[in-house]
Amino acid sequence: MDQTSSGFDSVVEELQWLEIQTGFPEVLQQELRFLKMFMVCLTKFEEAGKDNHLANAVASLEAGLSILMRENEGEDSESGSRILLKNFEQLKPEMTNKCGVLLDSFRSISCSSNEILELVDCVVGNFQDLAILKADVLDSVKHRILLLGRKLCFLKALIPKRCIEHHHSGLEYVLNYVKGLVHDAANLSLLCLLKDKDEMMTKGLHAVFLDMWHMFIPGNAEVKEMFRGFYLATSSHKFEAGQIATSLVDLLLEGSADHFNDHVEMLRDGLIVIVSFCLDPVDEKDKALTNGGDGQIEEAINEVLSLILSIHLDESKVDVFSFLKAIEKVKVEIRRVYVPMLNPLDFNFPMTNAIGYINFLLENLKDMVNCNPHRIVFTKHQVMMILDQIHSLKPSLEIVTELQKVRKDLNEFLKQFINTMFLADHVISSCLLIDHPIWYDMLRLSDIIEGIKFIQKEVQRYSDHMLNARMSSTEMDSSPIQVRQANTSNIEGPVVGRKDELEMIIEKLKRGTAQLDIVSIVGMPGLGKTTIAKKVYNDPSIKYYFHIRAWCCLSQIYRLRELYFDILSDVTGVDDHRSYSNNTDDDLAEKLRKCLKGRKYLIVVDDIWNVEPWDRMKYSFPDDNNGSRIVFTTRIHNLVSQAKLNCSPHPLRSLSNEESWGLLQGKLFHGHSFPLDDELTEIGKNIAKNCNGLPLAVVLIAGILVGKDKEFWQHTEYHTSSQIVSEGCMDVLELSYNHLPDNLKPCFLYFGAFEEDKVVRAQKLMSLWIAEGLIPRTSEKSSYEVAEDYLSDLISRNLVILKERSSIGGIKSCGVHDLLHNLCLVKSREANFLHRVQDSDVSQSSSSPKKFDNYRLFIHAGWSKFVDTKPAGPFVHSLVLYGDQTESDKLSRAIMVFNSFNHLNVLDLGLIYMFGGFPQQVTLMVHLRYLSILCSGRELPESFVNLCNLETLVFPRMMVGLPEFFWKMKSLRHVHIGELGLDGVEDHEYGQLENLEILSKPFFVLTNRWKELLRRLPRLRKLKFTLDPFGSKFPELGSLLTHLESLTVVSGARVKGRLAKYKFPAFDFPVSLRKLTLKGLKVQWSLISEIGQLPNLEVLKLNWYAFKGSKWDVEDGRFLKLKHLELNVLDLEQWTVQDEPFPRLERLIVSNCEKLRGIPSSFGDIPTLEKIDMYQCPRASRSAWKIFMEQRDVGNDVFELDIDVAYNDSDGDDEVSTDYG
Repeated sequence: MDQTSSGFDSVVEELQWLEIQTGFPEVLQQELRFLKMFMVCLTKFEEAGKDNHLANAVASLEAGLSILMRENEGEDSESGSRILLKNFEQLKPEMTNKCGVLLDSFRSISCSSNEILELVDCVVGNFQDLAILKADVLDSVKHRILLLGRKLCFLKALIPKRCIEHHHSGLEYVLNYVKGLVHDAANLSLLCLLKDKDEMMTKGLHAVFLDMWHMFIPGNAEVKEMFRGFYLATSSHKFEAGQIATSLVDLLLEGSADHFNDHVEMLRDGLIVIVSFCLDPVDEKDKALTNGGDGQIEEAINEVLSLILSIHLDESKVDVFSFLKAIEKVKVEIRRVYVPMLNPLDFNFPMTNAIGYINFLLENLKDMVNCNPHRIVFTKHQVMMILDQIHSLKPSLEIVTELQKVRKDLNEFLKQFINTMFLADHVISSCLLIDHPIWYDMLRLSDIIEGIKFIQKEVQRYSDHMLNARMSSTEMDSSPIQVRQANTSNIEGPVVGRKDELEMIIEKLKRGTAQLDIVSIVGMPGLGKTTIAKKVYNDPSIKYYFHIRAWCCLSQIYRLRELYFDILSDVTGVDDHRSYSNNTDDDLAEKLRKCLKGRKYLIVVDDIWNVEPWDRMKYSFPDDNNGSRIVFTTRIHNLVSQAKLNCSPHPLRSLSNEESWGLLQGKLFHGHSFPLDDELTEIGKNIAKNCNGLPLAVVLIAGILVGKDKEFWQHTEYHTSSQIVSEGCMDVLELSYNHLPDNLKPCFLYFGAFEEDKVVRAQKLMSLWIAEGLIPRTSEKSSYEVAEDYLSDLISRNLVILKERSSIGGIKSCGVHDLLHNLCLVKSREANFLHRVQDSDVSQSSSSPKKFDNYRLFIHAGWSKFVDTKPAGPFVHSLVLYGDQTESDKLSRAIMVFNSFNHLNVLDLGLIYMFGGFPQQVTLMVHLRYLSILCSGRELPESFVNLCNLETLVFPRMMVGLPEFFWKMKSLRHVHIGELGLDGVEDHEYGQLENLEILSKPFFVLTNRWKELLRRLPRLRKLKFTLDPFGSKFPELGSLLTHLESLTVVSGARVKGRLAKYKFPAFDFPVSLRKLTLKGLKVQWSLISEIGQLPNLEVLKLNWYAFKGSKWDVEDGRFLKLKHLELNVLDLEQWTVQDEPFPRLERLIVSNCEKLRGIPSSFGDIPTLEKIDMYQCPRASRSAWKIFMEQRDVGNDVFELDIDVAYNDSDGDDEVSTDYG
């Protein structure tokens, strides 16, 4: 036995060697593959060693193989091939005799998993060869033979390598099942090879094939057990387990596409639901709750499975509609028992900017599908159908949204419409996350498809109503429409603290050009625009100066005819509209023009929202060069520029605390003094202060306080802002909100997420807007540019306060007035836009998790309190933590939260320092677009690449090397990491990051790799990096980063605690650079000449010994566009310039330059210079002060000087000269 077994093994080894050789006849190669399969079986067949005839045949075969192998080493192996074929033919009779016994024995032989899988390869290869060698014999079953081979490959592919290596307990049944199939398939292939064409054999092939086909039908108990064994083996890999059902269904339907025509996809989807339900059933504990419903499901499934078998017996006998009906019956039963219905009206999704959300939804879903196509292989048909449905609904949503403005009964339908879209997003997201079994997700998708179909039918029903509404709107100028509007002009009283502004506006009206001019009074809601305009309008000097005065007030929906009536009434003194009833609008315009012609007039247009009314009316206002004036009151700062009018707006300032208190007293006591005790006076002053300088707020508070006792005053003092909103100011404030374009409303409401009076960083705000989908994508501008346009628009509408501009002129920080902040909160609650988690939300302890059903959560109650509630939010898409200081927590506690919020687009936990490294669970949140985490660690897990939608990445304390998968994350726009090492950059094939615009804190080591890295960041706009000192050349940024606008270079060199000097001979900056900050480089001042030649440079900051040396000579013709210059901690002593230094400089900041002797006096000749800041520069202060006094002497009252230390007068011998040196 040992000798014979050794011969079998030797033959197998030789056959494996020959299999990879070339040059043999194709027939020989095919015969060798069959022989290999036979020998693999013999190596495990104990009886084979006792058979002398078989042993002799094998010995003869081995000899032939040896000859062939020897001759193959030379040039001619033809004789060896002939000998081997002859020996193989002699062996065939023995193979025929032993085949059945051998393969039956193989069933009971113990085989390793690798041996079984090896035999699968042999059998599949033999099936392919049979189609060629025995084409005449197998013609009628050829396609089934090949199909069976593909099914065997399918089974092999299901067994993951890791399960084999770790001997998974769930694998034993799987391997035994596959082994049985392989036995029958091997027997079938050998019979086909060894026998000639025979009618009985053909019938036998049909019977064997059908028997084997039964083994793939999931209704078979053994098949179920086999697949469940595989599910057990892959329980931690839901996606791999989910592929089984999809692949099996594709096999079951293979070859049937022509018969089912256009219904194949529907059949496929339905069968995937059924097969996946059979293979991944509901837990026993859940079955106990179904009250016997599971039996009805099984009965319906068996009906479908019998139809599947019928297809392979004779597909012509299976009616496609009967098949679909049977499938639908199963789905209905499963849904009834296990899948609760989703009613869109039961959810609280945001209701703002529905059209903008639909655009974001389509883009987001396309991104998700493109980013993770492998995750929806089993639901692709349904997902793409939903995308098409949503796209087709966009025009319908516009119809419903417009119609809802005049038909409030559509509110509920609009909610159902929008919530259905949100649910579509949520269900598809769940598919990508693989939260549930396949069958569950697919049934949910079916529900969504049906829900959208219902919406489509309802929209069609409303279309006629919309048409009628549009017809009515075209008649708006002739049909009166009552609009609820806060009439702030009725809030009269003394203009407390505004006498200076009153006089200024009167002066503008009476002085200046003789041409027709416009004065625009601009301010936020409630600041007193109308009140001061009324005071100006009624001022005696104005009455005397102008021949004609007229006042008209616009509303959001205005009628041009009514405006003409109002103005003509004031101009002519005729207040009877009936006298103009027969006139057209054009007649009225012409009549007004004639009345004003040649006369000096003042027309006040109160509360104008856009330029359209002006464009339609301006013909009626002739310009006779007689000093006529138009006054606008508006909330829109740039309204006059929109109208292309050459005039500057007059922005109203807020009241001071004293002015607010004076106004409050005046309103409370009607202008009379009234004695108050000290305590009540103090309370009143605090209330006035809480009104933040807004006259309207003061007036409304006065109305609340009249006739109330001290206790109520104290209560009002504590709850001032919220009281204002709740007691009647909303009609004034929400007027601005209601008039906002839909795309700006969610951006404005987002300010409600922040604390009251919070100064908000614009960069972070805009990144959040983008991640939330509030900023549309355009081909003309980047997302950041569009976001900045939105923010600028809100500022120009006086809804957002500009707190600080960046040195380059952009918006650095902003905020909102307290009243408007409260408006944000009120409107956010109404529209389900966001939820602020306060102490009251997390104060009650409970053993059960606290479920949040909001779309956006902003935590203001503290992280620990929030985590203690065991929060869960399956529908939460944003989770942001706010606070005044950083907290610390264990990573394990944070993981509990991460596991319960896996649908997030935004995760901002930048105020929680998590011990224990980077949280791996975050990488399961595949929909993340914004991620900010404060944690330790020096590497990111490989699974981080799952976050393929990530746009903003903020890890301020991590120090990591650049991972290989970084280049796969194509959506990245903004990356900020504590220290990002770039010294290990390798040549990867992943290409460029074309969307990355901001990269902060990488550490450049000047190796040969950094050029390759920068080439892969072609769109970079902002870069901040730390420069390694051990290099003789500055990075060649000029040719690599052609879009770079802002650059910060920080020294990474410290020698014995001090900065080391860089010795590279030159800089290399891109000409696109607008802002440059250098810190700690200690290079020679001669290199700054290159910086001065940058054609677009507007901001230059030289910090902490950026340059080393005592003298800076500024050459003429340098820094031609520089607006902002900052020098900080330099050892500079002499600063000399030529005739015209820095011709466009607006601000100069010099700090901690203690050796500097002075600023060149020629700075006083720079016409654009607005301010000099001087800190801790005692020797240079005198020169700054001298420039300031000279500017005052020539009448430049705009120029400012800010010095924190008095100039040093001790050096009396130092005389002021043209250049301080």
